[in-house]
Amino acid sequence: IMENTFQKGYVVMELTPQLEAGLVYVIKVFKSQFGPDFTPTIISAHDSFDRHDQWSKHRVGKAVDISMVDISYYKRKEVVSILEKTLPKDYSIRWENQFSKSEYLHFQSKK
Repeated sequence: IMENTFQKGYVVMELTPQLEAGLVYVIKVFKSQFGPDFTPTIISAHDSFDRHDQWSKHRVGKAVDISMVDISYYKRKEVVSILEKTLPKDYSIRWENQFSKSEYLHFQSKK
């Protein structure tokens, strides 16, 4: 995961094994749409105690946020569509802050 993503300097990548397994798949979907050299940027993981509420999956290593900034709308839409159709039921995504400077894809493990 670390070699196939860029992490903002403050991001702590302490993730559960289940989230890691799902994140590998999410990265593959991004690369299938943008090419093998595309590197998704993780902007939040298990580092969000000051930014997420006490029930957040981020606090227990079960969620990551991936930046969607600087990606064309149609490609963002395609990535979200593919993930919504193909992710196993143990995972969920939310397309957050659409059309803003902080747009991102929230990905989490339900277990």
